[in-house]
Amino acid sequence: MKIQFLIAVNDRDYTEHLSKVLVERYSDTFDVYICTSLERIKDTFARQKIDVVLCDTNFTQTVQMFPAKQQLLLWDQSVQSSEEEHMPYIYKYQRISSIVSEVLEQYAAVSAFGNQPG
Repeated sequence: MKIQFLIAVNDRDYTEHLSKVLVERYSDTFDVYICTSLERIKDTFARQKIDVVLCDTNFTQTVQMFPAKQQLLLWDQSVQSSEEEHMPYIYKYQRISSIVSEVLEQYAAVSAFGNQPG
Protein backbone atom coordinates (compact mmCIF):
# COMPACT_ATOMS: atom_id res chain seq x y z
CA MET A 1 0.00 0.00 0.00
CA LYS A 2 1.39 3.37 -1.03
CA ILE A 3 1.38 6.44 1.18
CA GLN A 4 -0.83 9.20 -0.20
CA PHE A 5 1.55 12.17 0.01
CA LEU A 6 0.39 15.74 -0.59
CA ILE A 7 3.00 18.45 -1.02
CA ALA A 8 1.54 21.94 -0.63
CA VAL A 9 4.35 24.37 -1.34
CA ASN A 10 4.14 27.76 -3.03
CA ASP A 11 7.57 27.45 -4.71
CA ARG A 12 6.84 25.85 -8.11
CA ASP A 13 10.48 25.20 -9.03
CA TYR A 14 11.07 23.42 -5.75
CA THR A 15 7.90 21.33 -5.99
CA GLU A 16 8.67 20.33 -9.58
CA HIS A 17 12.12 19.13 -8.63
CA LEU A 18 10.92 17.37 -5.47
CA SER A 19 8.01 15.64 -7.20
CA LYS A 20 10.19 14.54 -10.12
CA VAL A 21 12.65 12.83 -7.77
CA LEU A 22 9.86 11.29 -5.69
CA VAL A 23 8.15 9.87 -8.77
CA GLU A 24 11.43 8.57 -10.24
CA ARG A 25 12.91 7.06 -7.09
CA TYR A 26 10.08 6.50 -4.63
CA SER A 27 7.07 5.59 -6.77
CA ASP A 28 6.74 2.27 -4.96
CA THR A 29 6.37 4.15 -1.64
CA PHE A 30 4.35 7.28 -2.47
CA ASP A 31 1.49 8.49 -4.60
CA VAL A 32 2.44 12.17 -4.85
CA TYR A 33 0.02 15.10 -5.15
CA ILE A 34 1.40 18.58 -5.72
CA CYS A 35 -0.59 21.67 -4.77
CA THR A 36 0.59 25.23 -5.22
CA SER A 37 -2.73 26.95 -4.52
CA LEU A 38 -5.47 26.90 -1.89
CA GLU A 39 -8.05 25.80 -4.46
CA ARG A 40 -5.93 22.82 -5.52
CA ILE A 41 -5.45 21.74 -1.88
CA LYS A 42 -9.20 21.80 -1.27
CA ASP A 43 -9.89 19.92 -4.50
CA THR A 44 -7.30 17.24 -3.71
CA PHE A 45 -8.69 16.62 -0.23
CA ALA A 46 -12.21 16.44 -1.68
CA ARG A 47 -11.17 13.71 -4.11
CA GLN A 48 -8.50 11.79 -2.22
CA LYS A 49 -7.76 10.44 1.26
CA ILE A 50 -4.35 11.88 2.18
CA ASP A 51 -1.96 10.21 4.61
CA VAL A 52 0.85 12.77 4.83
CA VAL A 53 0.90 16.48 4.08
CA LEU A 54 4.12 18.41 3.69
CA CYS A 55 3.38 22.14 3.46
CA ASP A 56 5.14 25.45 3.70
CA THR A 57 4.04 28.33 5.93
CA ASN A 58 1.78 29.70 3.18
CA PHE A 59 -0.57 26.72 3.53
CA THR A 60 -0.41 25.56 7.17
CA GLN A 61 -3.75 27.03 8.19
CA THR A 62 -5.49 25.54 5.17
CA VAL A 63 -4.11 22.01 5.48
CA GLN A 64 -4.87 21.91 9.20
CA MET A 65 -8.57 22.13 8.29
CA PHE A 66 -8.40 18.74 6.53
CA PRO A 67 -7.82 15.22 7.85
CA ALA A 68 -4.44 13.59 7.32
CA LYS A 69 -2.56 11.14 9.53
CA GLN A 70 0.50 13.37 9.57
CA GLN A 71 0.97 17.04 8.77
CA LEU A 72 4.51 18.36 8.47
CA LEU A 73 5.85 21.84 7.91
CA LEU A 74 8.51 22.24 5.21
CA TRP A 75 10.53 24.96 6.86
CA ASP A 76 13.18 27.09 5.17
CA GLN A 77 14.14 28.91 8.40
CA SER A 78 13.39 32.31 6.86
CA VAL A 79 9.94 32.69 8.40
CA GLN A 80 9.15 32.64 12.10
CA SER A 81 5.53 31.78 12.74
CA SER A 82 3.33 30.32 15.43
CA GLU A 83 2.55 27.30 13.23
CA GLU A 84 6.08 26.03 13.82
CA GLU A 85 5.16 25.33 17.44
CA HIS A 86 2.16 23.20 16.45
CA MET A 87 3.47 21.11 13.55
CA PRO A 88 6.54 18.91 13.33
CA TYR A 89 8.85 20.36 10.71
CA ILE A 90 11.36 19.23 8.15
CA TYR A 91 14.07 21.49 6.81
CA LYS A 92 13.46 22.44 3.19
CA TYR A 93 17.00 22.64 1.89
CA GLN A 94 18.50 19.21 2.37
CA ARG A 95 18.91 16.04 0.33
CA ILE A 96 15.61 14.65 -0.89
CA SER A 97 16.56 11.25 0.48
CA SER A 98 16.80 12.86 3.93
CA ILE A 99 13.39 14.49 3.49
CA VAL A 100 11.91 11.12 2.49
CA SER A 101 13.52 9.45 5.49
CA GLU A 102 12.11 12.06 7.88
CA VAL A 103 8.65 11.89 6.31
CA LEU A 104 8.60 8.10 6.64
CA GLU A 105 9.84 8.26 10.23
CA GLN A 106 7.20 10.82 11.22
CA TYR A 107 4.45 8.90 9.43
CA ALA A 108 5.47 5.58 11.00
CA ALA A 109 5.37 7.16 14.46
CA VAL A 110 1.79 8.40 14.10
CA SER A 111 0.65 5.27 12.27
CA ALA A 112 2.01 2.99 14.99
CA PHE A 113 0.46 5.17 17.70
CA GLY A 114 -2.86 5.28 15.86
CA ASN A 115 -2.98 1.49 15.51
CA GLN A 116 -2.49 0.71 19.18
CA PRO A 117 -5.55 -0.63 21.03
CA GLY A 118 -6.92 1.69 23.53
